[in-house]
Amino acid sequence: DPALWRWGAIHRISLRHALADYPGTDGIFATPPREAHGTGHVLNQNKFDAHKRFDVIWGPEFRMIVDLGDTEATWMVLAAGQSGQPGSPHWADHHEKWLVGGDYKIPWRRENVDAEATGETRLEPAVGN
Repeated sequence: DPALWRWGAIHRISLRHALADYPGTDGIFATPPREAHGTGHVLNQNKFDAHKRFDVIWGPEFRMIVDLGDTEATWMVLAAGQSGQPGSPHWADHHEKWLVGGDYKIPWRRENVDAEATGETRLEPAVGN
């Protein structure tokens, strides 16, 4: 029934880590396939290879909107998440918002950054180096 046809039913995306295709890694290094919008010829590019399935083969990893007159009016989203390490709670924590065109507000002023911070990591050289 053509009334039930959806582009996203055949145009899917799975974010795959470089290790995703090694034996024994099923489900560890890739997100489950999800419906995706766009093509290779629109603003929301999620390109497919017309000679294969319609699954996404490349698209924007990062989207950012900045009002240069007011840097506090800044939003961004990553296709996957804040971490490239599978198993991290941030491995795919942006993916849902990225799929629907959503974003996260990004603070720039020190007081706003401090107010939004959830933790801190410090990298310091070893003594004697």
